[in-house]
Amino acid sequence: IQYLIDGIHASIDRRNFSKKYSFTLSTSIGVSTYRAKEVEELSDLIEVADMKMYEQKRQKREERQRLGKIKKETK
Repeated sequence: IQYLIDGIHASIDRRNFSKKYSFTLSTSIGVSTYRAKEVEELSDLIEVADMKMYEQKRQKREERQRLGKIKKETK
């Protein structure tokens, strides 16, 4: 699964690096794996994937803020 996620991110990075467009794309992907007998409700599985996705979004936001502060300090 990580291989697929890495491929998606690499494709987005190539597109952003091309500077062909005036905006950049990003993605946050939440993945939850399971064994059929371990999950009683699909909603539980979706909830775990959702939490992972929002954690990734939070980490990206914090990184952008950190980088923004570094850029301001070096000007």
